[in-house]
Amino acid sequence: MLFRSIMAMIALLVPKTVFLVPLYLFCAKDLNWLNTFKGLIVPGLADAFGLFMLTENMKGLPRDLFDAASVDGANHFQLYYKVALPLSKNIIVTLIILIFMRTWGNLTWPMIIASNQQYYTVSRIINWFNQPDTWVTTDNIMAANFMASIPPILIFIFFQQYVMKGIAYTGLKE
Repeated sequence: MLFRSIMAMIALLVPKTVFLVPLYLFCAKDLNWLNTFKGLIVPGLADAFGLFMLTENMKGLPRDLFDAASVDGANHFQLYYKVALPLSKNIIVTLIILIFMRTWGNLTWPMIIASNQQYYTVSRIINWFNQPDTWVTTDNIMAANFMASIPPILIFIFFQQYVMKGIAYTGLKE
């Protein structure tokens, strides 16, 4: 158990840019996800931070609840679905919001995986506006940046209670 935690911490220290070429080769050659929404979305869902955060949360859940559910006849799937998942709701929502915030403003991966304008993300379009050969002025770029910041702010405001509870409960031990 300690080895896995140490490996997760080491994986957090490695910059994401180290994995760009192997991830591109895997998505483009093996999965054929070049210029697709799957190629933009799926690689951003899995990361070491989420794994470490969920693992530490699951370790902190009271063992007595699992024992009581096992005595009541729950199998492993029911233990996860009926006990662990409801107790981890706050941390899962927190993780979803953190991943969304990180991927919403990501510019590097969309520039690598999507060359078709149909699959451009908001940050890629704003970057395209900023090119010297475009007619877009600085005030229009700033307005586009402001409009691009509205969805993450609204999502954070809407789910703020879950984020605060999830972060507060992460460090608690019984």
